Order: sequence, then structure tokens, then C-alpha cells
Amino acid sequence: MRLIVPALASVLALAAPTVASAAETPAGGATAASDDLLGDLTVAASKRPTPALRLPKVGVEEPVAGALDGGLAALVRRDLELSFEVDLVAAPAGPVAEADATAEGAPEDPAAYVERWRGAGAEFVVRASAEARGAETVLSVALVDLSEGISPVFKRSIVVGPEVSARDVGHRLVDALLGALTGYSGPFASELAFIRTRGGERQVFTIDADGEDLRARSPAEQLALSPAFGPGHVLYWAASVDRGRYRLYRDGDPEPLALEGAPRGSIYGVAFSEDRTALALSLAADGGVRVFVGAVAEEPAHAVEL
Repeated sequence: MRLIVPALASVLALAAPTVASAAETPAGGATAASDDLLGDLTVAASKRPTPALRLPKVGVEEPVAGALDGGLAALVRRDLELSFEVDLVAAPAGPVAEADATAEGAPEDPAAYVERWRGAGAEFVVRASAEARGAETVLSVALVDLSEGISPVFKRSIVVGPEVSARDVGHRLVDALLGALTGYSGPFASELAFIRTRGGERQVFTIDADGEDLRARSPAEQLALSPAFGPGHVLYWAASVDRGRYRLYRDGDPEPLALEGAPRGSIYGVAFSEDRTALALSLAADGGVRVFVGAVAEEPAHAVEL
């Protein structure tokens, strides 16, 4: 480096006069070019505020006191608030749903209904409803565009049986509603799976996208890690019991899954492909950590080294 730096300086010193001379004496007597080859860029300052993204102004109808749809309306309102995709406005004063609703669920006086909600600042109104049909319940959401009257421009209904979570269905309805409003489906039907550490315990927990319904999914006696959703949205994870090796577990099965094709060892990572059909495991065996791929759709599960 001590030889290169002086040499480079000498080259630059010799080159500089040559460039200056060429600029001072253009060939053919032409006028000297401007020193500013790129020109000037003029930026005009402005005191105007930066335009903000305009969100649709949406209101949610208040349910009739004691109606089945009370919980659904509260869930819809909360999800819309958390989405940050709409400007949620408060319902106008007065028992709107009770005073205005007919047997068909439409306002009795369309003009008064539109005027009341526009006075509250709304552009769209969401109606959430629940109808009992024997052992089942029909949950529905409808979107009213006040600029087009009182008839819904979008409606989605889902039948809920005794074995189905009404909360899950409610989140799916809000996701569809956000899709109608913004063009992009919402995230609220999804779950987050994670490891919660308390004392010496490491358990798999899940929670809804709205921060509700926190549930432990793995037993306290398991030291769990790497939860992942597999086929049918069933949860899988690796866990150790009584200081044993980490094995593959499935939600609802107390015993570890048999795994053909892979050597005996500890599993430290579990992942699934986007369509949940292919399984990938990081498995420590024979003095190293190797990656195996396979499937769990059939019994027993199987995996081969990648």
C-alpha cells in the first residue's frame, strides 16, 4: 500500500492539468461547455400539509337489547377498529336498530335512516345479525352504502352449528367485509401460535388476531418448541418429556407421532409448506443436525433426508 498511494497521487496530479487545459481550449474553437453537466433542480417549498390517506367512514348498527347479534356486533366493531382500514364512527344517538328495523332487517324510513347516519359522519353502515334455526345459528353481516340507499351492497352469511366457534365465524365475516370495503381480505380469522415460558415451563399457546381467546395447547409437563399449523389447521410442535428427546406432537394426541424414515434423535424445528401438505423437520442425530422432509397426512408420518 505504501507504493500504491504515492503512485496514484502522481497519476491524479498529472491528469488534472490535462482536463483543465481541454476545458479551456475546446477543439475547433467551440464555446466552452458549462461546468454543471447535470443542470439545476429547483424544488419549490410548500406549507401545505402532506395529503393523508382517506379511509372510508364506517358505522356499525347497535343491536336490539337482548338480541342474539349483540356479541357479533361488538366483535365486528372491535375488528374494524383494530384493522386501521376504516374510520370507525359512533352510532347516532337513539336506539337505531330497535326503532328502525323491520322484520326484514331494513330501516322503516329509508330517508330518516340515511340522514341519521350521515349526520354521524358515516358513509357506510354495517349490520350484524344472528338468527336461530333450531340447533344452528345463522350469522350475517351486511354493508350499506349510504350514497346508494339502504339496500346492502354486500352481504355474507354463515351457518354455525353447536360444534363451531361463533367467534371464529364472526372473524371470517369481518375478513370478508374488509375485502368488500378495501379489496383485500382481513386477517382476523387467523391465529398466532407461540411458546410461552413461565418458570420452568414452555408451553404452546394460541391467540386470535384480535388479542382474545388465549389458550394453552400443549400440556404443562412438555417442554415444547417450534409450533406450526399443519393440514386442516391442526397444530404440531416438538416437545420433550422428563428430559427425553424432542419428538413430534399433534394437538389432541397425548402420545408423540411415529415418524418413519428418520433416525432416532431430537427434533428442534417444525415447519409446513404454504399449502400445509409437506412437512420439514430439523433433527439432531449422529452428531449433526439434518433436515428431513415428509408428510403427516397419513399414518404413520414419514420423512426423508433433504
